Amino acid sequence: MLHTKKFNNNEYTIQSEGYENSRSWGHISKLYMNGMYMGKNKVRYYNRTWESYRFRTCMQNLVHGMLEDSIDMHLADYKEQNGIKRLTKSRREDAMHFAGDRKKELQSLYKTI
Repeated sequence: MLHTKKFNNNEYTIQSEGYENSRSWGHISKLYMNGMYMGKNKVRYYNRTWESYRFRTCMQNLVHGMLEDSIDMHLADYKEQNGIKRLTKSRREDAMHFAGDRKKELQSLYKTI
């Protein structure tokens, strides 16, 4: 299942799928921003579960985990997207603005799940 939303020229896509083995089953969700992999979450179930719709818990946990991650992750993403190895003072200010915008977008994405 794909869950796609667009905020401020950034397209967020959550790709979710189920898995099953002999003792349990669960869901795996992966988050992409503009086609770039950002992270994944796995939820394992042992018994029947009830969600308002399939994959919801896994997707919410994924985005919530991304929101709780430190600023360092957002700074690393900024450096990777701009091809920078070291941040100068002025670039760091731009990166902090970028991190604030990213958090707002992730909060909006969480509300749509």
